[in-house]
Amino acid sequence: MSTLSNSFTAVEMWNLNPGGGERGPFLVVQAGIAPGDELVRESLWVLRPDGRWVDSMYYGAKGAPELLDEVLFASSQAVMDLLGKLGPKAEIEPTQVSEAELQAWMQRTAGRDAMATVRRFLEGYKQRHAGA
Repeated sequence: MSTLSNSFTAVEMWNLNPGGGERGPFLVVQAGIAPGDELVRESLWVLRPDGRWVDSMYYGAKGAPELLDEVLFASSQAVMDLLGKLGPKAEIEPTQVSEAELQAWMQRTAGRDAMATVRRFLEGYKQRHAGA
């Protein structure tokens, strides 16, 4: 397990293009441990356009996949430009999830692996943006 960083070699850019053809928008993710996390909990993190990382569980627990639309990048170049401006140490955006939200998310994703959850988000994104 590695510590979350702003290195372009550590991130994954997921192309969310709902229509094929052109590339983008992109969701930028990274699996890792938050800097300074004494419990050493690995999570999947999402990079926001302001350069801060958010635990993907926050978005899942909120039950509003359209929240992720706000953290998409229009192009891979926009991602590279941002990463080039950031220092090496990742900055975490503190978030809170209520116990009820967490329990509801766990019920919604029970029996589904992480990639199945991602595929479901991608399908929802494509449906919300079909014809856009």
